Amino acid sequence: DCILNNRDVVIQKILKSASNNVMRTCLDRFKSDREVLLKAVENGLDWSLVPEEMQTDPEFSIEAIQRNPRVYTELSESMRSNDRIARVAIETDGVEDDIILEATEQCPQLLCDRDAMLVIARSWHTDVLQETLRFSPIEVRDDKEIMLEAVKNNPAAFEFCSETLWNDRDIVLATLEKKPLYLYLVNELFQSENPDVVIHAIENCNQKDLWEMYEDVSDELWRNRDVALAWLKKGGDWLGEDFDDDFQDDEALLLTVAKENWSEFENASARLRSNKEFMLKAIGADARVISDVEDELRHDYDLALLAFSQDRRALHFFSSEEDFEFMVSFASTVRRKIAEYDTFTKVVVYNIVNRQKKRNASCTLSLLNQGPETARCH
Repeated sequence: DCILNNRDVVIQKILKSASNNVMRTCLDRFKSDREVLLKAVENGLDWSLVPEEMQTDPEFSIEAIQRNPRVYTELSESMRSNDRIARVAIETDGVEDDIILEATEQCPQLLCDRDAMLVIARSWHTDVLQETLRFSPIEVRDDKEIMLEAVKNNPAAFEFCSETLWNDRDIVLATLEKKPLYLYLVNELFQSENPDVVIHAIENCNQKDLWEMYEDVSDELWRNRDVALAWLKKGGDWLGEDFDDDFQDDEALLLTVAKENWSEFENASARLRSNKEFMLKAIGADARVISDVEDELRHDYDLALLAFSQDRRALHFFSSEEDFEFMVSFASTVRRKIAEYDTFTKVVVYNIVNRQKKRNASCTLSLLNQGPETARCH
């Protein structure tokens, strides 16, 4: 009883974790104490237990909502329809969807209020999105600041933008940053004038969604080299009917294909597939592209060595009768080079090291007897 009569203990300790029954006992002793009541409400006290004179006090209700937004749903209808109280409910941190919906239903004028809509947009919730923007006037949906905040939080808000904002770069980029597949909402004229926006969408798209996005890209943009490059970097297929014919002879594009989607490398031009320097780079990206090399380079030792050493699967492309003679020759050359390497390391390198360790030791290789500088150069 002594503890329950101690106001500071009640506020600081008991009300933080007490049940409604314990709170009620405390309130019997402090029913007119505003701070005790607010602390109890903050910690979940049923609004019905608050003295009636406090329940009808707008200032007390506002302070209670600021501490616990859920209080708004327990107010009387006349209090909930109070514009000032509804606005506080919307602006309170951590407010939930149903509270925003209830506040805008009780005070629909808030849907026309720029400050209120800006607050809602900044703390956007999916359910609230559909309801508030659907009934907001064009002035709100044409307000760039409001709608930019909205699409940053939920890109679905883009559907409710005014026609002017549908063509605003900042709005479109913010939407596609969150939801690349919303590219279908961006008109072809805007895409054509802003290919970098389309590139940004492709770059942020999941690979599994590429073909869905393909349908939404303006046809003419597939002839844009940068758009094609972005598509290929994501592992997209070679779009033969859409890409410009010159792309088949573009080294950077085909090296990207080799790295990201080797099975499409067959679309490289004959000039590139017969260029040894280029093919070394392509095989370096993925050894399996050796399957598409032109016949004149098919049995090139350097290309085969690079491919076989990088990925044993490259060997599968040399299993025909025509390849047998080359493979025998290739194996013989490899053995010879290994033998030469062994000779060099076991004789030349060994004697260089041995010469440095034993200054007076003679070497069977006369060149290495000319002194350490000569030996090092050799």
